[in-house]
Amino acid sequence: MDQPAHTYPQHIRAALKLALPLTLSNVAQFAIHMTDTLMLGWYNVTALAAATLASSLYFVIFIVGAGFAQAVTPVVASAAEAGDITTARRATRMAVWLSIIYGVIVMIPFFVAEPILLAMGQTPAVAAEGADYLWIIALGMIPALIVMVLKSFLVALEMTSMIL
Repeated sequence: MDQPAHTYPQHIRAALKLALPLTLSNVAQFAIHMTDTLMLGWYNVTALAAATLASSLYFVIFIVGAGFAQAVTPVVASAAEAGDITTARRATRMAVWLSIIYGVIVMIPFFVAEPILLAMGQTPAVAAEGADYLWIIALGMIPALIVMVLKSFLVALEMTSMIL
């Protein structure tokens, strides 16, 4: 049995119900990073350069790994629509495992980051501080990837308010 078509105001309300919590959570994350950047800029230019370089390197590697999480949304949404909870759980669980495996593999270069940063043409001071920073944030790679998987799972189930 086909469902009746929604009106434009109903579509807008539904889209806002999904998008607003996601938008606000992204703005909150951005605010945290902006605060870190401002504090480092006041502290010292070398620390700011090292953190910016290390964060950029981390972010690129993180986004590639977040692809496993992005794949969860359509699979879980389709499974949930069909009432197949087993497939939804399996897809989420497998994405978590893939994220963990990826996280372990990509953490290896983070622990030898100083020679990599020097090879990229950075000054020894920036490379040393950037490597120290990467040591610290590398430990957050796996938890961050798992959080992305769980966020995608909740988005697929239209439970975005839990993310905020």
